[in-house]
Amino acid sequence: MSNQDMSTSIVAALANVQACFDYEAPLLAAVDAAEDEAALNAIKIETGWPCE
Repeated sequence: MSNQDMSTSIVAALANVQACFDYEAPLLAAVDAAEDEAALNAIKIETGWPCE
């Protein structure tokens, strides 16, 4: 793997990690705002992640 290929791979990996954090933030806010178990169960945490 060339240096350029390695650099491209690292940038892509870092972008994916950041996208996951960006998706996680509103989920955490929804969890914090949930007032009961039903509200927690309504939060869709299994779908919508960047790697899908």
